[in-house]
Amino acid sequence: MVMAVKAIGIVILLIGVVFMIMPKAMRSCMSFWTRGWNALLGALINVPLGAFLLYAASECRVMWFVATIGIIAIVKGVLIVVLGPARVSKAAVAWTTRKDFVLRLIAVMPIAFGILLIFAA
Repeated sequence: MVMAVKAIGIVILLIGVVFMIMPKAMRSCMSFWTRGWNALLGALINVPLGAFLLYAASECRVMWFVATIGIIAIVKGVLIVVLGPARVSKAAVAWTTRKDFVLRLIAVMPIAFGILLIFAA
């Protein structure tokens, strides 16, 4: 379980690094979520991921941090469903119009969460 949490942290970290280096990649990723019902795919990914992190948190060094990330993932997945694809698409489109500098600042978040998740596992 701990290795799986570390692997999730590494994936999140790598996504953040790619977004930091290439903000265009973040734009294309965000535009994927704006098409049709793809936003609901995000919910289908977030809810089980959050449930897994909650389940695995008891075996991790910093249990509260891993559990908190799991809760955030579940809440994010539920909010995607509650808000609906149209509202999620509008929010994603709003972020894709930002300047590269702002997108690079946003990329710091997955980098930080990835590093913290790796060390918390």
